[in-house]
Amino acid sequence: MTVIDRQTISYRPIRDDDREFLYQLYASTRADEMKMLSWNDAEKEQFVRMQFHAQSTDYANNYDTNQFFIIEQHGQPIGRLYFDRQPDDISIVDITLLAETRGAGLGTLLLQEILDEATRTGKSVSIHVEHFNPAMRLYQRLGFRHVATNGVYHLMRYDKDLQRFFSECVVLQRVHRLRKQWLAGKKERERLSLGRRAGAAAAARDRQRFDIGQLEVERTRILER
Repeated sequence: MTVIDRQTISYRPIRDDDREFLYQLYASTRADEMKMLSWNDAEKEQFVRMQFHAQSTDYANNYDTNQFFIIEQHGQPIGRLYFDRQPDDISIVDITLLAETRGAGLGTLLLQEILDEATRTGKSVSIHVEHFNPAMRLYQRLGFRHVATNGVYHLMRYDKDLQRFFSECVVLQRVHRLRKQWLAGKKERERLSLGRRAGAAAAARDRQRFDIGQLEVERTRILER
């Protein structure tokens, strides 16, 4: 398992000369989708660049880009993390890592730091995730819960109070399940107990019938004398 040295990871504001890196980073998220198209490489690149430009424009028009950061490892850019911080919520607009750095636990580490900050400051954390995004399992494991759907996007939110509520629900579900198992076991024990008692009673009746039969045999012998 790869061990991540947190000291090698840093954030910095986006610069003008990051645009090509950001395009390549965005393109890496569309690579699998592009493989399914019959277009040539030039057509694919033109389409992805157009999509990247549209996304960048939308972000610039709707968010404070001073909250947009490049993620670096050993001083080299490896991803981006865009925030939209509100008084009571830390919204993650975008978190993306280069393909070669995914799956090593870095995303989990960075997200956990955000959740820890939210817990300290009494805020929630929210993020929109495409329903087919493999990272959905990571968000759920970290405690994000689905609260709304907008087209192909699920709004996921982490909230310590909501997390406690769901934790309590899980505990109650476990208690309910254990109670059902105990009741089922109790019924089975009662059934077996009744079966044993019935068997014992039948055996007693058989012994009684045997004893009465013996007495009749003895009585007959005595009379025949």
